[in-house]
This record gives sequence, C-alpha cells and structure tokens, in this order.
Amino acid sequence: MLLALYLNSVFFSARFGSPTGTPLLATNVAVSCFISWLLLRKLAKGNCRLENISDLVKLSLLGLMIPIGVNSLYLPLLFQITDQSIASYWTHASFLWVADFNTCFALVVPAFYFLTPFMDKWNLTQRFAFKPNLNQHKPLEKIFTSDVIIALCLLVILSISVEFKSYWFLYGLCMLYLAVKHGFEVALIANFSIFLLVYVMPFLTKYPLDYAVLAENSLANIHIGMSLIYLSSAVAGRVISDLKHSELVMLNKNKMLEITNDELNKVNNELDRFVYSVSHDLSAPLKTIKGLVNISRIESNADKLKSYVDMIDNRVDKLETFIGEVIDFSKSSRREINFENISLEKMTNEILEIHIDPQQDKELEIIKDFRVDAVVSDRLLLRIILNNVISNAIKYSRRNDDDRNSNFVSIGSEETNDGINIRVVDNGEGIPEDIQHKVFNMFFRGTMTSEGSGLGLYIAKEAIARIRGKILINSKLGKGSEFIIHLPLSSV
Repeated sequence: MLLALYLNSVFFSARFGSPTGTPLLATNVAVSCFISWLLLRKLAKGNCRLENISDLVKLSLLGLMIPIGVNSLYLPLLFQITDQSIASYWTHASFLWVADFNTCFALVVPAFYFLTPFMDKWNLTQRFAFKPNLNQHKPLEKIFTSDVIIALCLLVILSISVEFKSYWFLYGLCMLYLAVKHGFEVALIANFSIFLLVYVMPFLTKYPLDYAVLAENSLANIHIGMSLIYLSSAVAGRVISDLKHSELVMLNKNKMLEITNDELNKVNNELDRFVYSVSHDLSAPLKTIKGLVNISRIESNADKLKSYVDMIDNRVDKLETFIGEVIDFSKSSRREINFENISLEKMTNEILEIHIDPQQDKELEIIKDFRVDAVVSDRLLLRIILNNVISNAIKYSRRNDDDRNSNFVSIGSEETNDGINIRVVDNGEGIPEDIQHKVFNMFFRGTMTSEGSGLGLYIAKEAIARIRGKILINSKLGKGSEFIIHLPLSSV
C-alpha cells in the first residue's frame, strides 16, 4: 500500500516539478500514511472504529493530527529554502497543516465510519477480534430528514450568493444544531458537505491557493476556525450519539428488569400455589392411607380387609401419578432443549401402551391418522405434551357410559402453512365453555370430583411454549373435546 501511494505521488509531483527532485518530494505521502498506521496500530491496538468518543479522539490525534503535523514540517524542507523562504517556513507549514487536516478530517472520518460495516461484511477488518458493535448506524431515511436537507440547501445557497468571509460562521451554528439534534452520522455528513462548499468549489476555480493572499485578508484565521468547527461538531455529534445510545441501553435494561420482575412475581406466585397444592395433594392421600391402616388393624372381616387394601393401593397409584407429574414439570421447565428427529406415530403408540387398559378400555376405539409422521423437536418435551393430552382424552372418554360402543379417541397430524398440527379428539364429557380458558392453569380442576392433580395441562402448556409452539382447545359439554398441538416450522 505504501509503495502504491509513493508511485502515485511520484506521478503527480513530476507534473508540477521540484527543484530537489521528484523522487524525494513524493516521499511525504507515504511517510505520513506510515506514521498514521504505526500510531493507530501500536497505541490504539488497531481498535478504532469510531463507535464512541474515545475512538474519535484516537483517530483524530493519532491518525490525522500527528501524521499531518509531521508532513507539514517535512514537506517544505524538500524544497530549496532561501533566506526569504526560511522566514516564511512556519507560515507555509501552518497553512499546510490546516489545509491537510481540513481535507483529511472531512473525507477520512466519514469514509472510515460509513465504510467499516461493509468491510466487516467482506471480512476486511478485525471486526470480531473486539467486542460487538453496539452503536448501529442509522439508515439513510433517518439521516436525511427534512431539517437536515433544508439546512444543507441553505448553506449551498449562501455559498453561491454571499461572499465566504461574510457568512462562514453560520457553518458553525448550522453544524452544531445538526450535531446536537441528530448525532454523529449527520455531523459527519454536514462536515463533508461543508468541505465541498468551502474547499472543493474554490479549488476548482482558484487553484493554486496563494498563502500570502490568505494571510493578508485574514482568511487564514477563518480556515483555522473551520478546522475547529469540523472537530467540535464531530465531537458534539459523537457525544450526543453516545448519550442517546446509553439512554436506549438503559431503557432496554429497565424494560428487561420490569419483565424479569414480572416473571419473578409470576414464578413466586406459582411457587406459592405449587407448594400449597403439592403439600395438600401429598398429605390428603397419606392421611387416607393412614386412616385405612388404622381401620384395618381393628377389622377382622377378610372381605372388608381386602377392600381396604384395594383402597390403599388406589391411593398409592394416585400418589405415584402425582409425583410423576411433578417430576415432568421439573424436567420441562429446567432442562436444555435438544431437537432431534421424532416419529409421531411411534411415540403415540408408546404412550397408548401405557394408558390403555385391555380390560377397561376394550370398547374404546383408537383412531390414528398421521399425514405427517416425522418431526424435529425435543423428544422429552413433546412426549410430556402428548402424554398429558392423550391420557386425558382416554380418561374422560371412559365417562361416556350412555353409549360405550361409540367411545373413541382420535389422534392425527396434518401439515399447515407454518408448521404442523397434532389433533387429539375424544367424545367424552366435554368441558363447559365458561371454564375452557382456565384448563391450562396450574392445579385447575374442572369439578370437585376431578381425579387429576390439575397439573397435566399446565405442564403441557409450559412444555409447548419452550419449543415455540401452541396448544388450543375446542370443546362442547357432552360432545367431547379436541386439543390442537401446533408445532411451528422452526421445530418441524
């Protein structure tokens, strides 16, 4: 890169000529660029992406001011210096520094800032060696707002119709307004636009600049003022953008804290209910068992003793079922999700084998219609969901004693636009419409005679939420119920 810059300088230096020779004169650009690279690489560790005020100061000082200062002192020495030129050496050096800094700051900083994201995309930067960029660039429609366009157009009109010395201070007011109102991106665009108006247009009509004329008519001070305007507006814009970003981060953190607080309150409330209900559901069967044991100790009738043992066995079964549900709840809410290939029909058959009683359910018809069999989901969570829904369908289908031959449970799947639906339908007693919205609540029981713990459908709802799905219910009292388990495309 330095060689290319040197050859480019040789070409243009040869066109203007040099008393000391073109090869020596052409070294200044390469030397300046090398110093800039070296300072940014060694002192800034290459991490200078203009994402905060510190980056802007590092680039301005290490990348521009110091290298340009060296160049401004170095370049006049390449010319033959007479006694008269020695006397004007510092004047030439200072003008050169001001001119080069104005040019570089107005061009380099916007290019550096706006091109870096594209260079990141093309893997041309050390982007990922450092922390992620938190200050995202604004889109064009948010940069070129109506007041920005009006301000820039006003400056164009002034530059054409009024002498520069009469209105140059308005640049500072305009740029300060844009920097404070819109932040860093707009400040950089304003700097670039003003550079074009102040330097490029005069350059096209009055090149080369006469330093003596500049000194005589006080334009030198004006151009120094322009340098300060460039720098101050960029710093002000960067500070404003940093403050806005910090405010946005704080707002997001506050929102996250509010959400977390709401979730904690919800968890605490559910935990209180959970502990209360668990203690009740565990203690009630144990008290019954203890009472039956005490009765059995004083009972001598063999038939009654057998009935007491059967009752104890029934209560133990309920305890085991409830403990299993509590374990399912713990697994579904705490474990890591692991997506894998699953056969719906195979999983359904395994669940049916557990819950179908050959004696009790011999009249129950199981209908299966899997139009979609293979899915990608979490095996344990999907099994928990299907197990709770299918077991409920079987259990409540047994309640329809009026017409036992018509009892059925239908299980099937079908493809939708955004995933698949698994449908579990029964023709049991159904659920009253006024309580259907409560069936997924923790420990909700539809009636006082309900045998379940009220955990099953709540666990199913929590599990389906973890795999980004939904569970819906359609039910009519006395007609049966339909549960629809929706798995989105992301987990199919």
